[in-house]
Amino acid sequence: MNIIMQDNLEDFLLIIDKYINTYFPDEEMISIGVVAPGPYDVENDTIINKRIPELMQLNIKSLIDKILNKDGSAQIDIFIDEDVKFAAQANIIEIPDYTQKIIYYMYIGEGVGGAISVNGVIVRGLFSFAGDIGQVLADEDTCFEELISLKAFAREVTGNDITGSDEDIMSVLKDYQIKNTHVFSQYLNKFCRMISTALYNVIWFIDPHTIIIECRYAELDNDFFLENIRETLTQKLLPIRRDIPKILLSNHIVKNAHVGSGIILRNRWLKSIS
Repeated sequence: MNIIMQDNLEDFLLIIDKYINTYFPDEEMISIGVVAPGPYDVENDTIINKRIPELMQLNIKSLIDKILNKDGSAQIDIFIDEDVKFAAQANIIEIPDYTQKIIYYMYIGEGVGGAISVNGVIVRGLFSFAGDIGQVLADEDTCFEELISLKAFAREVTGNDITGSDEDIMSVLKDYQIKNTHVFSQYLNKFCRMISTALYNVIWFIDPHTIIIECRYAELDNDFFLENIRETLTQKLLPIRRDIPKILLSNHIVKNAHVGSGIILRNRWLKSIS
């Protein structure tokens, strides 16, 4: 499997190389952003992903450098980071005075992840795990990703494991919601409470000014979802705290991780020439 994955990645990079050389023969490549489905281990040059363990055997950066910088003459800044951290970067710039705040970004989709922004900079930690709420244990044997992901929600609602893309799963959930509105709201409320438990821990450890949540199934009833999260967190924090951080849903216009990668690459380039 690892050989097939590496061959596929090499083929993809060769296509990119051909495209660049064909359409931009006189342009200089200065940086490459790689959006990865998991934390990037810089020391071992691998992506950490429990769902796709083959990624942990690929030396991503070395492979990119070998194919896109064959003669080794160019000084290309290859920056690899987790998709949720790039997406967080794209969202936090929408918060007023984000460069003076602590912001927590939570992603709930096929997987569950998170990122911490301190004064506009994404915190990564020793192995880029900082903020990854999905792998935090909710009990002795179960992490939050297993409890609150899109697939976990769909399984709870329908009683079955639904295969297919996120869009396929959302389509099934929308059909169920239309036919069973009241029951669906009960399931959504249950998951809001589990999400609030995860965020309760985030608040005590990180004490953010703002929490941004990107959740696929929240799209089915944004107002209900947000109201339940706020209400449950308020109840959990009383009487010790009478206020909660500002809680927002992700800005769907800028949530794309590629937008965040562009922002970070631009900032790294500006810093390098300053």
